[in-house]
Amino acid sequence: MDLQSARQVKSVTQDIALIAHFREHLEAISVQENLDILAIASVKPISNAEARRVLKLGRNRAWARLSDMVRLTLLEKRGHTYRASPYAENLVGALSLTFQSVLAGKLPQIQGPGWADVLKMASEGMTMAYERGKIDRAEFTRRDRMLKELEAQLDVD
Repeated sequence: MDLQSARQVKSVTQDIALIAHFREHLEAISVQENLDILAIASVKPISNAEARRVLKLGRNRAWARLSDMVRLTLLEKRGHTYRASPYAENLVGALSLTFQSVLAGKLPQIQGPGWADVLKMASEGMTMAYERGKIDRAEFTRRDRMLKELEAQLDVD
């Protein structure tokens, strides 16, 4: 294997690891009702009762869905209402730009600050997963190293 092929394999491996890190987040925003909740919560606070109507679920199941979205930092709970988090807005924006670029047949062109926010949120999510025991020290170290390499590649401060 030549140097170019080795770099491509390393790049693809890093891309896959990064996507795996966001798998739960991508799964959550792949559900149309969750996107509807984020759309409303990005404009105004949404109550449990409003969320139940949008989700078409009973009290306990709606609460479980909302709490899962809070756990993933897609929503912020404020009293008895929920708001879309800045992370959710950045994630949805980054995904939208990526898919628009794919449809146009071009590479996504996100400016430095956009990537900085996404990588910062990834780092915070990884730290939270480690603190909650979802990943072990070795996995935390591997992912942290990968994020630092991505920051260096993207020239993000």
